[in-house]
Amino acid sequence: VFLLVVALNGLCTGMSQNLAASISTIYPGASGALLFGESMSPLVAVVISAITELSVQRIDQAAAWTLVQAQAFVLLALLACLYLWLHGDAAAKPAQSVAECLLEGGPAREYVLHRVAQLLCNAVVAFCCCCAWVFLLCTSPFIAEGLCGSKALCSSLLPQRMISVSNMGATFGRLMGLKVGTQWLPSLVLESLMLLCFVLLLVFACIGGRLVEASFTAALATGLTMFGGLTLWSNFLLMRNDHSAQKSCGHSVILPCHVTTEVMWLAIQVGSIAGTCLAASL
Repeated sequence: VFLLVVALNGLCTGMSQNLAASISTIYPGASGALLFGESMSPLVAVVISAITELSVQRIDQAAAWTLVQAQAFVLLALLACLYLWLHGDAAAKPAQSVAECLLEGGPAREYVLHRVAQLLCNAVVAFCCCCAWVFLLCTSPFIAEGLCGSKALCSSLLPQRMISVSNMGATFGRLMGLKVGTQWLPSLVLESLMLLCFVLLLVFACIGGRLVEASFTAALATGLTMFGGLTLWSNFLLMRNDHSAQKSCGHSVILPCHVTTEVMWLAIQVGSIAGTCLAASL
């Protein structure tokens, strides 16, 4: 039942994000609002998680209450998208998707193919960042066991705290990246590959028991530093990569090109799936 609810939540979340991104092309300033909401959402999740942990003592009740809250947010997002869709300008139309441009042919098809070729390196950066980030999150129980050794209480408490700090790092990394200018694309590619290799080395070192700490405090400090630092780096790099991708066609993250946004979104989703599959193979 739990896995079914999580799968349903992921499906609805993806649908609402895709719909919101499409609708945002109609309203002035909507892209900036959408970007701000995506940046703040991890921090809000940490606050809700902390309140739930402090107010609910039993683990089963806390889990049930967390699921209810998650479904409520998904429902709220879908209702907000529906409201915008129904009350928007009837004459306005969302920008064409990549698939629609390819089917239309002519200049639209040529432009999409040209942009995809230009964005190949940016897509690699987005893939590596999200693969590293999601792989790190999915392996948090294994990392906790590796850091805590035989201490069961430490292994049970550490993952939640590492994920909470990771969410905070995601928020701060995105906010920091909003104000950074365009950087040299090859340096972004090299940095993303370094990030992915660094995450893989640290995770496998933890799983292999090479970073076992003597106390819960030491394990907590190591785990929080690892998750917070790597997640902040990943999201900071993601934002700089978005700046680079949008700037390459004369747009910005506030007034984005719809083709660039869709290609980057696809690279992010593929990277997230790759990180999940890599963690599931352990």
